[in-house]
Amino acid sequence: MLKKLGSPDTVLAVEVVGKLEKDDYRTVLVPGLDDLLERHGEIRCVFVFGDEYAGLTAGGTVEDSKLYFSELVHREFSKWKRCAVVTGHGWLRHALAVFQFMMPGEIECFEPSQVQAAVEWAAA
Repeated sequence: MLKKLGSPDTVLAVEVVGKLEKDDYRTVLVPGLDDLLERHGEIRCVFVFGDEYAGLTAGGTVEDSKLYFSELVHREFSKWKRCAVVTGHGWLRHALAVFQFMMPGEIECFEPSQVQAAVEWAAA
């Protein structure tokens, strides 16, 4: 489940609680990204993966792939400006470091105690 967090209107900030599901993409993430593009012409986001994060469902995995390939085909990756990832999960930090070259825009990892700093960084 995606839970929206308080942030400036230029930033989409969400916390992933439990498993990330297909409906999370359709009801929160994609509409939030579209809204940022419509209002500001760019994407700045914060994803918080806390202790309650339990991975993706099969449907979530499909939607994640669809979102990536949709962005690849339909939009310029240059519209992705900053993405902050807040997590204490070492495996997630490692995965981001390994695959960062495939991700658009700037990516920065923050510790769980630094959610506000992550939001401020994404907004800057």
